[in-house]
Amino acid sequence: MSAEWADAVRTLIVAIGGGLAVAWYQARGHERAYLFRRREQAAGVAASTIQFYYDLPPGLLLETTTSDNYAQLSSEVRRRLAAIRAELWALSVSYPAKDVRKVARSLLSPLAGYVGDSLMVVRVQLRLVDGDEAAAVMTFERRSEEVSDTLGELMKAIERD
Repeated sequence: MSAEWADAVRTLIVAIGGGLAVAWYQARGHERAYLFRRREQAAGVAASTIQFYYDLPPGLLLETTTSDNYAQLSSEVRRRLAAIRAELWALSVSYPAKDVRKVARSLLSPLAGYVGDSLMVVRVQLRLVDGDEAAAVMTFERRSEEVSDTLGELMKAIERD
């Protein structure tokens, strides 16, 4: 009778051990999938921000903008900025990797400045405001470089995670 119990106990231990191994393997798979989705979401935010950045040089904006439709352009650009800033803010407070949070947070202010500088160059070139065009362009270019560098840092931080 003890041999029967020993076989039963051995079978139970193997079944429990096998179940634990399967559960552990499934948990690892779920974790990998979660990490992949999280990284993809962060990359999506970065891609949206980069596309927004590429859409805003004053030369591109001036191709389709006149003094008559400037207000509409400005409104649309600011709406897009608000949406991008909301995504960056969410990334900066909820992403698990500290580097990504830090860089996303550091991008919020320069990006807003970049938009303002770009729109200022457009206003000056359309003669909607008086201003020094060369100074406006220099300010825009300096801010553009800052935003470009920070976007590069964000992509690197996401890749490292």
